[in-house]
Amino acid sequence: MFLLRSFILSFATILVVHNSTYAQLDKTYTSIEEALVQPGKVFKLSLVNKGYDAFPEEIRSFKNLVALTVKNSLIAELPSWISDLENLERVDMTNNLLTSANDFGRLPRLTQLILFGNKVTEFDSVLLNCPKLNKLDLTRNAIQEIPSSIKFASQLSDFQISENKITTLPKELELVVSLEMFRISRNELTVFDSDFSAMSSLYFIDITSNGLSSCGKNAKLPPSIKTFQLGFNNLTEVPVCLRTCIQLKKLEFNENKVSSLPAWVSELDDLRNAYFKLNNFTEFPSVLLELPNLAAIGLGNNKIQEIPEDICKLENLIYLGFRNTDISSLPDCLSESGVDTLYIGGNNFSDEEIEALKRQYKSRVIRD
Repeated sequence: MFLLRSFILSFATILVVHNSTYAQLDKTYTSIEEALVQPGKVFKLSLVNKGYDAFPEEIRSFKNLVALTVKNSLIAELPSWISDLENLERVDMTNNLLTSANDFGRLPRLTQLILFGNKVTEFDSVLLNCPKLNKLDLTRNAIQEIPSSIKFASQLSDFQISENKITTLPKELELVVSLEMFRISRNELTVFDSDFSAMSSLYFIDITSNGLSSCGKNAKLPPSIKTFQLGFNNLTEVPVCLRTCIQLKKLEFNENKVSSLPAWVSELDDLRNAYFKLNNFTEFPSVLLELPNLAAIGLGNNKIQEIPEDICKLENLIYLGFRNTDISSLPDCLSESGVDTLYIGGNNFSDEEIEALKRQYKSRVIRD
């Protein structure tokens, strides 16, 4: 009995210590003063809106630091002792004044680096010396090119480099087959000519607002793509490289110069959302009627005059956007369909007709 009681007490003690340790690992300190009480037990530190003009020297005391956030300050460089924080895995220094990310290359355990809203122009060392890096966010910096050393980022899955000054994509980017999400919106690409076909896990691409005028003959995409955002460019046709994206669910193609859709779009039969606002359509693209899983169609700000009756064959359709077109009537069948959101303002409907449509559709949302 004594041995059993001793065992139970020992086990209970182990559980208490175990739970206490995990609680400490999960705790996020939000002030340096609080963290300095037990510096060896600080694993997560978040310093937001502190207005630092230099990297705080006190952080050097937290040798076991795993996650560090220093947002919204005026820090322009990292200290030479940054490598002392050898356990750091996740760093977020959003909205500072850093001009280089290379000093983070002295943190070999780094898995996530977020430098949104800095002044970074270079980041080679991170790619060369952080083999575990899986997320890199360099949105809104001053980067003019993606270095060839990107090929060494063998674990990178989430790469965000929007709002920079990039004009071309390096061939070496094609070797980052671990990539799952790639955001490069609001840059200065005019041609997309990369072969991403080996990126079997890539499911999201955003190339919005680049001035893109064409996709080159070398452009290839994997079938794993589920979302492709190509809006606010200068494209006159849907790129044929999309034909292989048989798992595509969302295609955002707003504000381009497309006037028709190719017949092969019907092969994208998993497509749920198709947005083509602010293009050059003069009639409803009939190929969309061959996509049985479509739930949302956006064709506002085109010169379309009529919605075809066959649209009611799309049994999964719940959203229609036709704001600022030239339509003057709706197919009768729509009022009995599953469509519950209609954007039809800015068309050839009188106020009386709008009110009548609201009554006809009852719970449907008619937004004028």
